[in-house]
Amino acid sequence: MKHIKTYKIFEEYGSEIIETIKDICLEIDDKGYATGISHDVAFDYFLWVNKKRNEMSSPAFQYDEVKDVIDRLKDYLGNKLLWTMMMDVNSTWVDITGLEPIAPIYIIKIKFRDI
Repeated sequence: MKHIKTYKIFEEYGSEIIETIKDICLEIDDKGYATGISHDVAFDYFLWVNKKRNEMSSPAFQYDEVKDVIDRLKDYLGNKLLWTMMMDVNSTWVDITGLEPIAPIYIIKIKFRDI
């Protein structure tokens, strides 16, 4: 039974982090960006940020359009942040941890751990 209770504590803790991240992302969600969180193995998660698509707009965006929110996420996650990557116009994943890219971006992916 102790194992189940320990797991439940981690599950509740992870849910709190996820809800806070969703709250932080509301600002860019309202500006036409889509965000999503997926779970990996163990306690790893991915946050995805991309521009919502419609027939009239390009899916590419500039980092400075989402910079403030990404910076808040990095501050909030602290040492739980594992890395930040972007997919550029050539569909190449580039590690941008600690950088501010100037090239157009299609997707930003942030990997973090909830413990």
